[in-house]
Amino acid sequence: MLVAASAAVILGVSLGASAQASAPAMTFQDEAAAIEWDLAVIAKSKGWTVAEARAQHEAGLRLDRVRDAVAFRLGESAVVGGMLAEEPLGVPSLLIKGTATAEVRQLAAASGVRILDGQPYTAAQLRKRASVVHDRLVGMGYPEVVTAVDIATAGVSATVTAQSGLPATGAALAASLPADLNDLGDGVALAVSGKPAVRRETAAFGGLRNRFNGAARCTSGWSVINSSGTTGVSTAAHCSVNQITHDGVNHPLALQAQHIGSQGDVEWGTTTFPEPDDFHPNGLVIRDVGAVEPIANITLNETICVYGRTTNAEECSTVDALDVTITDSLGTSKRLVAMGHVTQPGDSGGPWYNGVRAYGSHVGEASIDGEPRSVFQVADLYDEALAVRVRTT
Repeated sequence: MLVAASAAVILGVSLGASAQASAPAMTFQDEAAAIEWDLAVIAKSKGWTVAEARAQHEAGLRLDRVRDAVAFRLGESAVVGGMLAEEPLGVPSLLIKGTATAEVRQLAAASGVRILDGQPYTAAQLRKRASVVHDRLVGMGYPEVVTAVDIATAGVSATVTAQSGLPATGAALAASLPADLNDLGDGVALAVSGKPAVRRETAAFGGLRNRFNGAARCTSGWSVINSSGTTGVSTAAHCSVNQITHDGVNHPLALQAQHIGSQGDVEWGTTTFPEPDDFHPNGLVIRDVGAVEPIANITLNETICVYGRTTNAEECSTVDALDVTITDSLGTSKRLVAMGHVTQPGDSGGPWYNGVRAYGSHVGEASIDGEPRSVFQVADLYDEALAVRVRTT
């Protein structure tokens, strides 16, 4: 629900005439305007026309509808995942374990979606394979480990930070793995990085600056609510913040719960002011949150956007890997999503979105296949992680 025409009123606090007069004017965007805005940003970032960006967006919507319909007919476990073409006019694909029925093929063809059946593993089996590799590498003594699932190849990639006394190349690491991992086959790619493989980017609604005792650290993600009706705001759990900044004023932020573990890296806290279902896609625009993207519908090659207070601009990139797990000195965070790298330290906690749809909150940087990736916590998993959900209109 939109609650005010100026940012000074949204948190329910009067900042005084001089503060309000100097504050930049905020623009509210409805869903249609938000989508048009994002399509223009995506087109620029990808080197596409807006029409091409729109075609890719519409292909993603068709793929989501087909995915849900196929899951209803064949069962959720039969659907491995969806994959958009890298080019905007390409054909989207739905990957299925087992054999697709004639009805499923007809349904998909009617929506311009290609069925790739006969996949060797379900999504859960791929996740398990990645988990086995990850746990083994952590057990060997590597301080930082990143694993990710590639549904396109039914493979798993793993990157570790080099550690004295342990294998220093991917080939040496593969040769040293215990025999009980041999049955994972050739679908596991291993790499050893001389640079840190994980960087959680640490530096009252989504997209505001978070602080610890006045020092800037992170970005708020989404307004959230628990089962008893208490509202608050999210950020990344590794941030450890106690303030949220609005119009230059630092307000107290009281931690309620945090999670670094099986469902990601996220925390939430409460303020003394109203926390509407709004978020910033950049410093001068506010949107309502219309919906939360189901984790099952997050699609390979899908382009979405992020806003962090350090980067301080709307940046858009493409989903590169699913079911990402990272381990560092803070612990292990699972079920993250990897994107093309567009973020900086201090963006952690910030919203990942498409139009008015919440996808997740930023965590940091991870090395996958030798390249840095931005990784985010899935918003659809807030309930499992914290027993809260993203507030929506």
